[in-house]
Formats: sequence, C-alpha cells, structure tokens
Amino acid sequence: MVVHQWVRKNKLDLFGILEPKVLASNLETIHRNMDNQEWEYSSNIQAVNPCRILVGWNPNKLLVDNVRMGDFNATLRPEDRYGGDRRWLGHHEEFRSSINHAGLLQPSYTGVRLTWHNGQQGESIILRKLDWVFVNPHLLDKWQHAHTHFATRDHSDHSAMTFTLAGEDRKRGGHFKFLNLWVDRDNFMDIIRNNWNQNLQGSPMMRLSANLYRVKKVFKKWHSQNTSQISKRVEEAKRNWDEAQIQLDRNPSSMDKRDDERRCAGIYNRLSKDEEAFFKQKSRIQWLELGDRNTAFFHKSLATLSTTKPVC
Repeated sequence: MVVHQWVRKNKLDLFGILEPKVLASNLETIHRNMDNQEWEYSSNIQAVNPCRILVGWNPNKLLVDNVRMGDFNATLRPEDRYGGDRRWLGHHEEFRSSINHAGLLQPSYTGVRLTWHNGQQGESIILRKLDWVFVNPHLLDKWQHAHTHFATRDHSDHSAMTFTLAGEDRKRGGHFKFLNLWVDRDNFMDIIRNNWNQNLQGSPMMRLSANLYRVKKVFKKWHSQNTSQISKRVEEAKRNWDEAQIQLDRNPSSMDKRDDERRCAGIYNRLSKDEEAFFKQKSRIQWLELGDRNTAFFHKSLATLSTTKPVC
C-alpha cells in the first residue's frame, strides 16, 4: 500500500524496490494490491527467495534503457561516508573505475546526499551515499533538464529516488550549435583542455561522447552569460559608451572618466564583432572579409532564408 501511494503521488511509470524481502508465494498478492492492472513486474525471485529486487513499469509509456539507478552499496568518494570505518582503501576505487569505464554520468540532483542511515545514534551513527542514478551522455543530450530527487527517509533506511526526464520549462527543438566566434576567445583552448578528460575509461566512442558533452555544457553556459541575445547586448553597450563619452566630455581631465570611456568602447567593439560573426554564421554567408559592420544587411539576408534554423 505504501508503494502504491508513492507511485500514484509521484505519477511514476517505473519504480524499483530494493530489499523488499517478499516471498515467492506473496508476489502475486503484491501485484494485485498495486492496482495497476496493465503494469508488468520483474524480480530476482528465481535467484533468491525472498526476492531482493522488485521492478514495476507501465508498458504503455516510452521507457529509456540507459538509466542505471538503485542501491549500489558503494561510494564514489571519501566524502560520501560519515561514521564507521573512514579509511579509503584500494578496493573502494573499483566502483568509480567501473562507472568511468561504462562512460556513465550523474544528472543533477536535489534532496539529501547521504542516502543511507544505519538507524543508530550518537557515536554509532553511520551515513553513506549508497543510492545513485547514472545515465549515459546521449540521454543528457536529449533530456537536458533530467534530474534526480533523493527524498528524506520514510519506511526504509534508504532514501527513495525519483528520476525525472524533463521539467516543465524544457525547451523543445533547441539543438546545440557551435558558434565560430568562440574560437577567437583567448581562453578557448583552455576551456577545451580543462574539460576534456583524457583519463576517462570506456570505449573510444563513449569517451568521445562524454567529453563532447562536458565541453558543450561549458559553452552553453558561457553563451548564456556572454553572447546570448547579442543584439540587445550591443545596444546596451552602445548606450553605456554614449554615456561614458558624455561624461568624459564634461570632465576631460578626469582619469576615471577617460578609463571608463575606453573600457566601454572596448566592450562595444568586441560585442559588435561578435554580433557580426553571429549573423554571418546564421545567415550562411561566408564571403564578407572586409569587416564591415553591416548588421542591417544580415537581417535582410536572414529574412529571405525561410529555412534558417536558430543557431542556439
């Protein structure tokens, strides 16, 4: 009954129960009590009785097969452990090594971090991060808002996990596109080097996919902070430069006014070049080499290209 209420409350299409300790003779009763007649169930009852794993799913909904979630009974890092034996021995690295070898990533999460409690108190308390959700880079590329929530404990010594593929604010059809203007940044190669994990394990294709995902994530964040809505940024920079010129004209002897005018001029010129590069790429025009800042021309060109898709 508790599981049934939890499934209905969170509107789940897939659930898993770890350590249910249900006897084979009681499994059919459990299925009937779930009140989901169309659902299908699977367990490891053939290997161990009572079963230790019970999974239920709605076959009428699309399910992805590249999510790994559950009680792995292992920690990734020393900080995932509190209380008990705090030593970090060689065999503790095996879990992290296997995850890296499989090319799996952790989606963002909310809720509690240490998901298991030994039920003791005082000096005897032991907390561990034993419950995990891992996905492959392809899933995060398709479902960029996928996230996990680890609830506070209720009837179990483990936290319940809820994995959601997309939030309500998910934008549809917004594919990532590389902007050529990023290459001109002084720190471009540093960004690539810092986010290209050459020690990642797994197949060559899996390593490539994971590294591309990391780099893409950094550039998308940088774009949102620096080059998104580029025309509005140019307009704002021009207003700031105009104001700085007026202030300098009123007080030309002020060193602060001189520096501010030069700073605003530099920002405007850089953003103007970014705007030109942005519309040059977006309009698919590659022949302009003289550097004219004719953005009105680009806008008119874009209007004639009905098939042009958003750059990002």
